[in-house]
Amino acid sequence: MLRTIRAWAAVALVSAAAAVALLPPPASADVIGTLTFAPPTGTDVLAPEARTSAGCPDTADGYIAFLTGPVFAEPFVIVDNQSVNFSTTGPFDVQFKMSFKDAADDRKVTITPGDYLITLHCIDTFLVDVKASFTGTVTFVSATEYGSGGANPSTSASATPSASTSTSASPSPSATVSTSATPDPTPTSTEDPDPTPTATETPSPTPTTTVAATLPITGPPSADRLLLVGLLLVAAGVVLVAAGRRPAGAPRS
Repeated sequence: MLRTIRAWAAVALVSAAAAVALLPPPASADVIGTLTFAPPTGTDVLAPEARTSAGCPDTADGYIAFLTGPVFAEPFVIVDNQSVNFSTTGPFDVQFKMSFKDAADDRKVTITPGDYLITLHCIDTFLVDVKASFTGTVTFVSATEYGSGGANPSTSASATPSASTSTSASPSPSATVSTSATPDPTPTSTEDPDPTPTATETPSPTPTTTVAATLPITGPPSADRLLLVGLLLVAAGVVLVAAGRRPAGAPRS
């Protein structure tokens, strides 16, 4: 009995997986963003990684992705129903389960040049109910070489040398201008000796001070001093005369 239940469960799982693999992308899904691919250019044997431009709605809990294009008459499941790296708050990365060549070999077709559309659906993983979608384009320019968003991988490398030539000319004129400005400050240094002659005039007051200090010592006494000495002598004589007189009626000794 237990083996029978397990057998029926296995059949149910295989049937569910087959139904998911054949599930076409619903036309009613709202496209809310874009897909970018890493690497952006490559070959058919690579299994690139897709990155969403935003998170899925809160009503989803996983995703599934389909590949359509010139050789895929029916959508091919390039990313299985899963929730690895799933996010509702920001962009997330999704890894392809196989290369473009493997997908073409699975359908027994060969990659031809043209645009191949990858559509990632945000889904309810239990009901496989699509809530929103992201889309991106991979353009094959040959049977083995692709570029994402219509980019041509053969011409993408040719743009790199043009940037190198533009930068080589920019530093050369800047160096010549800096050297021509250096002689300008040299003439200004010639004005420094100008204030030195003014310092020679400072010794001029020194001889005047020496003459003024020696004049009172070498010259004769002034008239004012002679007059003062004469008055002192007269006063001394008057005092002596007054001291020699006796008052009237004084007895003699």
